[in-house]
Amino acid sequence: MVQKTFVVAVGLFVVTALVAESAALRNGLTMKQDGRAAFFVENFGYEAGGHLEVIVHPGVRMWVEKGAYVSHTHPMGFVIRKTKSDSAEYVDEYGTSCLADIVPEDARERDIVSLANETTWIDGVHYKRVIQPGEEGLYNLYWFNCAPATQVSLTVDVVMYNPGPNYLSSGKSPLPTLYVLFTFAHFAIVGVLVMFMRRAGAVVYKVHYLMAVVGVLKALTLLTTSLRYHYMKTTGHGSGWNVVFYILKGLTGLMLFTLIALIGTGWAFVKPYLTDRDKKVFLVVIPLQLISNIALIMVDEMQPGSQSYLTWYDILRIVDIVCCGVILFPIVWSIKHLQDASGTDGKGRSSASKLKIFRQFYMLVVAWIYFTRIIVYMLEATVPFRYIWLSYFATLASTLAFYIVAGYKFRPVPNNPYLGLAGGSDVELEDFDGGEMGDDADIDIDIDLGV
Repeated sequence: MVQKTFVVAVGLFVVTALVAESAALRNGLTMKQDGRAAFFVENFGYEAGGHLEVIVHPGVRMWVEKGAYVSHTHPMGFVIRKTKSDSAEYVDEYGTSCLADIVPEDARERDIVSLANETTWIDGVHYKRVIQPGEEGLYNLYWFNCAPATQVSLTVDVVMYNPGPNYLSSGKSPLPTLYVLFTFAHFAIVGVLVMFMRRAGAVVYKVHYLMAVVGVLKALTLLTTSLRYHYMKTTGHGSGWNVVFYILKGLTGLMLFTLIALIGTGWAFVKPYLTDRDKKVFLVVIPLQLISNIALIMVDEMQPGSQSYLTWYDILRIVDIVCCGVILFPIVWSIKHLQDASGTDGKGRSSASKLKIFRQFYMLVVAWIYFTRIIVYMLEATVPFRYIWLSYFATLASTLAFYIVAGYKFRPVPNNPYLGLAGGSDVELEDFDGGEMGDDADIDIDIDLGV
């Protein structure tokens, strides 16, 4: 059942990645009867000489609720603001006012792309701006509609780039090089793992092969990400690398969470089977990872201003947090069983050693989850726009550290205390599982994830 769920999840994810590539909305925004008064569209870190173009296509349409009054000027359009704060906070702060009203009179022509004149609805608008020396900074683009009880339909393209042209925001320019460096680092740790596995007397389990597969997938994901950012930097789009990136990213996440859960259950190291409770964890984790990866594709391919963007963004964050919580359950169960077994006569020392290992692994996973899901986002929200790459570096470095520490603790050497757990007696396995190993234990059930 677990194997079938895994295969179905991979298949659905690949299909979604292929469909998303053909329906990408990354370079434009289409509004269909949108009644929102204001929302964030896009932001970009500019250096002197950077260009901003907002191209509103001809054919803008407005719907007015029956009985509502709308002035002939129809105050609506786009606002460009230089800011150091989060875009959502800016919209919330002025949510009760018309965004156009907060722009100084002497800056209205420069900072507002107005659609107040109905002529612009027919002919469209092509707004251009060059960032002058002294104007460098993080610029946010917002939509505003100050006509109540109205809905608007339009299509707009937004082009942002720095001199070069460089289509990456100023703080993201180092990303192609950064990802290449971490690609080499991940290939190196995979090489070290393989070296340990090939040594004479190495104690190798299927989980070690799965660890190597996860390491290779992670390295390939980083390489694809680097190529993707490189082409985004030089051409403004991913140049066909998006599908490969989504597939590798999804497989890496799915395999990594599966690996963490397998180690947490003690599979292969401590017991050669999965209990019914263990299998239920995988039947939850695998679909959650599928939903999370689909949400990642939708968020990445949609313009932040689209109506469904925030919905998919919320799904991505919630599912990711839930999935991180679920994979901790097998580790907690293992710790509880070992705590109970540590009081058994004749097994105190052995159980205490096992308990220490599982507690260390639990703390390692919790620290990795906390840092990559909370600390990194706090860093991203506080650093200056030119140093936004530091948040990416923090994520990559913490994940690399997690791989190195986990790989070191579970390296396939004879004197590894964790691998020594497999040498226990059948009685120890019974105590660890918390029950008799009868016909219902599914002793012969094994997970083969293609390794």
